[in-house]
Amino acid sequence: MIKIKVWGIINMQTSSIFESAIFSLKDDEEPILILINSVGGNIGDTIAIRNLIKSVPNPIITVALGNCISAASMIFSLGNSRYIGKDTNYMIHQPYMPYNTNINYNKAISSKNVLKKDLEVYRNSILSDDVKIPKDISDRVFKKGEDLYLSTKDCLKYNIATNKFTTWKDLYTREKINRDEEIALFDVLVSPNIEDLD
Repeated sequence: MIKIKVWGIINMQTSSIFESAIFSLKDDEEPILILINSVGGNIGDTIAIRNLIKSVPNPIITVALGNCISAASMIFSLGNSRYIGKDTNYMIHQPYMPYNTNINYNKAISSKNVLKKDLEVYRNSILSDDVKIPKDISDRVFKKGEDLYLSTKDCLKYNIATNKFTTWKDLYTREKINRDEEIALFDVLVSPNIEDLD
């Protein structure tokens, strides 16, 4: 089993760690367990992580333990099984374009187009076919630009999460993981950098 801890801001270092984890996989059936406690980060690096994870057939288990906010929710949504803690903070919103007073007009237009494409990827990852967020609620995020905080109960109700996280024993039993098997651990411990946040 490969275990990846996403603790902190998602940025280029985070995506590099995911690349190392993907290339360390030994077989197609080896599960990837992703533990999340993140307030989000750079959406481009998050898309790179999604592409890396989606490039392998291995079973993906995501566990939101503390914060699962913004871009972190895109990683959480990758799980074939998605566990959420009792008091986890889950939030989605529109990605932000960093404000820069020195950016010229052409760059601003280009950034706006990139942001529009990123928003599509973000929305499609959050509102996948099996997620049942009511349209009036999702419109508050993607049309009105509101931040949407959902409780653990709501995440389970809308199928954002598939299971409530209780204990590791329960998770390992549900996922048929041998607790004694070798675990390769990849820590993503990144110092907060506000410039990385979308």
